[in-house]
Formats: sequence, C-alpha cells, structure tokens
Amino acid sequence: RTQHLREAYFSKLSSRLATLKQVSILKEHVTVSTFNDGTVQQCVSSIRIRVDEINNQITPILAKEQPTLRQYEDLRVYYDNLKCLDKFLYSTYPDIGTQTTINHIEHAISEKSYKFKEVVSNTSSKMEAVSEGLIGMKILANNIPAFTDQINESIDDALKSFKRKREGMSLSKLRQELEKDSDGIGLEIVSEHKCFKGEENLLRRQKTSSQGIDYVISKLDGDDVDREGLRNSYDAFNNEYQSILKSNLDKIDKNSDLVDVSALISQIRRLIPATALGVFDRAAIGKVPSLLAQIFGIWTLKNSQHFKEMKGVDDRDMYLLQPHPAQVVCIFRLLGIGYSSSVMSGLMQVVQRTEPISLSKNLAQVSTGEGKSVILAITAIVLALFGMDVSSVCYSEYLSGRDFSDFQPLFGELGVHEYIHYGTFNKLCEEFINEKGDIRKRVVQLITGNKDPSASKVPNNRPKIILIDEVDVFFNQDFYGDTYTPLAKLTDPTINKLIHWIWSNRTNLSHRKIVDSAEYTACRNRFGVWGFLIEEASKNIFVDLMTYQSHSYVVQQDKIGYKEQDGISFVIVYGYKTMFAYKHENELGRISAASVEQNIYIGVDCGKFSYASIPHKFSSIIGVTGTLQKLSPPQATIIRDKYDIRRRSIMPSVYGENNRVFREEA
Repeated sequence: RTQHLREAYFSKLSSRLATLKQVSILKEHVTVSTFNDGTVQQCVSSIRIRVDEINNQITPILAKEQPTLRQYEDLRVYYDNLKCLDKFLYSTYPDIGTQTTINHIEHAISEKSYKFKEVVSNTSSKMEAVSEGLIGMKILANNIPAFTDQINESIDDALKSFKRKREGMSLSKLRQELEKDSDGIGLEIVSEHKCFKGEENLLRRQKTSSQGIDYVISKLDGDDVDREGLRNSYDAFNNEYQSILKSNLDKIDKNSDLVDVSALISQIRRLIPATALGVFDRAAIGKVPSLLAQIFGIWTLKNSQHFKEMKGVDDRDMYLLQPHPAQVVCIFRLLGIGYSSSVMSGLMQVVQRTEPISLSKNLAQVSTGEGKSVILAITAIVLALFGMDVSSVCYSEYLSGRDFSDFQPLFGELGVHEYIHYGTFNKLCEEFINEKGDIRKRVVQLITGNKDPSASKVPNNRPKIILIDEVDVFFNQDFYGDTYTPLAKLTDPTINKLIHWIWSNRTNLSHRKIVDSAEYTACRNRFGVWGFLIEEASKNIFVDLMTYQSHSYVVQQDKIGYKEQDGISFVIVYGYKTMFAYKHENELGRISAASVEQNIYIGVDCGKFSYASIPHKFSSIIGVTGTLQKLSPPQATIIRDKYDIRRRSIMPSVYGENNRVFREEA
C-alpha cells in the first residue's frame, strides 16, 4: 500500500508540473497574473536541490562498513522514493539528478555485496571470515528489499563456489560457524539457502536416528493398535526399500549424473493392474508395504544430490532424504494397516469389490515439523495409483502451494499429478461445484441465451478422497457454519453505462432516481424476462454505493484484493462495494480505467454451499494434525458423530520423548 501511495503522489506531482507547462503555453493568449515563465523551472530546480541533498546524506551511510538499522531504513526510503520520482519525471526533466543518485546507491550496494562474496569464495579465508561475509550479504538483502533477490542469488552463487572449492565436511563446519551468530542471521542463511539442504538432512537424521522402529511401535497410541502387524509390515517395507537404495546408489556412484527410476515405476505399474483401479480391498492393502518401498525409493533417489556431493565422507548415507519409521507407520495406519484383527475383519467385510472404495475414516496426530507434508503426499500418491481422486486441504494457501510444489515432480514421475489436488477449502469448493461444468458460466448462459461450450465438461468419475492437513480447519470461523456463495458476473454495455451514470450522479442520488433513469430502463429491457435481476440488483447497488468506503481492502497489481487467512485474494468480492472501490481508486490514480471496466457487472448468486457439508461428498476422510489430543469435547463429538471419524493414531515424536517438567509454581 505504501508503494501505491508513493506512486499516486509522484504521479500527481508529474501531472501538476505538466499543467504548469500547459499554462505557460496559454499565457500567450490569456492574462495570468500569478504565473511567470520561471515557475516550472523553479519547481524542477527545487526537486534537483532535494535530490542533491539526499545524495549527500546517503554517501556517509554507504561508506560505513555496517550501517545501523535506522540508516538502512533511511537508505531504503530514499532509494524507493528516488526510483518512483525517476519513473514519473526523468523522461520529461532529465536534469533532476535522480539517475546519478540511483546509480550511486546501486553501485555502492553491488560493491559491498561483491566484497563480501569475494571473502566467501576465497579458499584461503578462514571459516569465521566466510561466515561474516555471508552474514554481511544477508544483512544487505534483508534491509534493502529492492536488492533482496539479487543479493540472495549472490549468496547462492558464493555457497556453490564454496562447496566446489572446499570438499568434505567444510560445509558442515560453515553451518556450525553460522549457527554461532547471536543475531540469528546465520541460522536464517542455513534455513533459507538450498546449499544447506543436505546439512538439514544430516542434522535431522542425527537427531532422529536413535528413535527407530522399536521406539515407534512401543510408543504408538491409538485405537486397536496391532503392534505385531505393524512391525511385520514395516520390516517388509524396509527390507525392500534398503535393497532398492543399495542397488541404485551403487549405480549413481558409477555414473553420478544418472538417476534412472524407470524400473521402479514399471514395478509399481505391475503391482496395480488396471482392473484394480478404484478398488481398495484386502489385496490392495497387502500391496501397500511394497508400494511404499518403491515410492520412497524414487523419492530418495531423486533427492540424492547431497549424497553425491559427500563422496568419501564418513556417514555419507546420513545425507540421504529418507522417511522416518514413524512416517511410514503413520501411512500404514491411514491406509488400514496395523489395526487389531477384530477391527480389520469388520472393516474388510465392507471393503468388497461391489463397493468402489471403502477406506476407514481416520485421523493421525503428528507434531509440527515432523513430516506431515511427506505423510500426506505419499498417502495421496498411493490412493491415486489405486484409481482415487485425492484432494489435500490446508488452511493456508501459502503452505498448500509450497507442499504441492515440493512433491509435484514426484507426482509427475508417477503419472498421478492430475488426480492429486492441493488447496484451501475455498479451492476445494470451487472444484466440487464446477465438477460437471463452470456453474457461473452456466448461470450466465441461462440468462443471456448465449451458448458457451466451455460451460460443460465430463466429470472425473474416480472415487474421491479428502486428506485434511490440520483438523483445526474444521473449526475455523471461515469454515464451520459458514457458506460458500459463488457469484456469476453478468456483463453488458448497458450495465457499464448504468454503473457509470450512477457513479457520476452519486452526490444527490436516490434509488428512485436510479430507476427513473434512461440507463436503468435500457439495461432492464436488455435482459427481457430476466429484467427483475436488474431491478433487485439496483437496490443492492444503491446501498453499497452509500457504504463502500466503510470496508477495508488492498490495492495491488491494478486490482482490489482482500485479506484471506494468510494471503490476499483477488477473487473475493463484497457485493458492489468492490466495484465502487475500483471506481474510487481509479479517480485516485491507483487503478487503471481498463481494470475498472473489467470489474463492472451485475452479480447473480449461484446458490449457497455449506462448507461443513463438503467432506460428506467424499468417499472417505483422512487427516493428519498436530492437535488431535487437544480437541475440546464438543469438537471431538463433531469429528466423531458428524463426520463419522472414529479411528485415531497418536504418533510418537521422531525426536524422542519430551522430558521437560514444568514446576507447579511456574
């Protein structure tokens, strides 16, 4: 929003200077006593003086080896203002000096970054100096956003050079040095830059390797746990998985550029014949350990770059990305393995080939940071391979997009990417209601009579499974008890003319004046028997015109957006308030006329869909959450009785038991 305000300010300044120039031309024809020929030049000279002052103020800041946070903030504001001033005025007034000062800043920042990078890349630099160089670059990246991407790329390049020139455990030693940084910048570098991903694998394996399968089986809690069955299934999985790794890692060592998983993919296809698609019976469950061995084998081999880089290093296998026994056991439980014989026999009675799919609805508790995304992705792959259509739902658009991006290559490798969907409940609702065609286009087609072939499509007839990431989404205020109301947008030239007329006459407007206008009559007549929609809409339009300034929104990318959970949505609209917000922002110069025209319409509700009823449309509900044991009694009742989720698995932490004890007096 600050950037939009800045651009609006300098745009207005440019416009007023242009007006002064026009007045100087008119002066030849009219008498303007308050204007003289030097007014424009005086304004430009004042701007030039201020730019020179800024240049003098930033010079000592740029000369400092480590500026303060306040100085960085001043530098950032100066730079952003100069760039904006340059954007609107330089082409007309090239002598204002912005280019010189901008180049001064950019050159100085690049020089600082380059000097730090040289220290990192120099093989004679001590580890402390390398760490200080990286931290210096990161401080620059963090404090001057305009240079963040450029400097982060330089950090990546410097780290790649460091790894290439210094073999063995040097990267591990550098990580340890960075972690000593008391300000946390070093840890930020370790967590954000890909070069340290292998070190993350190593660190995680070191912390979790002592919690093996015996620990997991003994500490697992939940309903009807068959510990012997789980142990047997895990042993079958692990024997095959380790065999896959051994044979393929030997090949990688002989040809480090080759990671061929085609044989594993062929084996997976042999495990699931076409006749088994859409069926999850006893035979299917029996294939799960072998399937997981093949899938995790592909996942590990495709992420073995850090293993390759550590050739000759002790404990090289620790750099491999491998599943923890707790993650494998959790997937077993989610897919029906590891329940007592009485429960499983009861389950198997309803899992027959006459039913397309019958998975027991269940939830597993997995602590934050212990592999929920891996568990959900691999579970989704198994179900998709067996012919299911899987929707993985998360409360956060950002996290959902990140997880899908992480596993998209694996989905593609196994040919299941079109059957696995990640998103929020809003996205899930969209996919569900538009399964047989775009409901909005169908409504518009009904009203206008215009045929739109894209409004219909052949539905996907695969059995549908929903995977829940965090059970909290059931009780989010934006979900439980709320409805999803898709809006069809009716557009027409007569609608645009009506809205423009209403906006132009908004000062002394009443609903009666709207109805009596020629623009309203033309619009209502345009839609014939559907004209009552215009009549009803006119009432809401009038109310929203009077109140549009009372709602909060953001202006970004020439659009009006609204905060939605952890992001900004440009799809959400608030009645006609959004439309009038476009008109308002256009007058302020922050929204283009083209964007306004694209957002003028009459809204037609396509119905209301209960968020809470959507999960019932799926053949089964499976979820992973960190808060299963913390559900309140009413929440637990809803999960059990409303959604019929009666199976629970409480997974032990991959990091071992928490031995912290809180004193009562604390």
